[in-house]
This record gives sequence, C-alpha cells and structure tokens, in this order.
Amino acid sequence: MNHSNAGVILPERKSQSNDITDFTVAGIEPDKVYTDVDLEEKGLNKRTTFKQWRSQGKGPPYIKAGSRVIYAGHDLIDYYKQNRVNPGT
Repeated sequence: MNHSNAGVILPERKSQSNDITDFTVAGIEPDKVYTDVDLEEKGLNKRTTFKQWRSQGKGPPYIKAGSRVIYAGHDLIDYYKQNRVNPGT
C-alpha cells in the first residue's frame, strides 16, 4: 500500500519490519516527464521554487528543450529520496 500525501515523501513498507524499500513522491512515475507546473499541481514545490533552484544550480536535474524545462520522473524520485531526512538518526 502506498502512503502519499500532497507532495510529501513517505516510505512504502513492503514488510512488517521498519526497512524502507521504496518511496512514493506525490504520484510521480519514473518513466514520465513533468513540467514545473505539473509538479506544483502535485503539491511538490511552487513553480518559483523550481525556477530559483535552476538559477542557483540546486534542485533536481532537468532537461532544457528550447524554452521549455522538463523533469524526468526518475530524476525527481532520486532527488527527493536523496534529500529525505530521518530526524533522530
């Protein structure tokens, strides 16, 4: 069962143990591409945040296609997974 909530990254538990084996990121599918508008609608971050990150060299990898900016789903999942914080560990 996936546990997701408006852009929040929550682990999917595959067993009774506390091992985290997979992540769900606001319904992001690894084999699709997304615009910053798509991602804002999914509740991840605001469009302006993605724009700031790009200008600052931060955030998830992106693809520049002319004037369009797109994000690969697998890159988004990897980015949010790498930036997950476990308080108290």
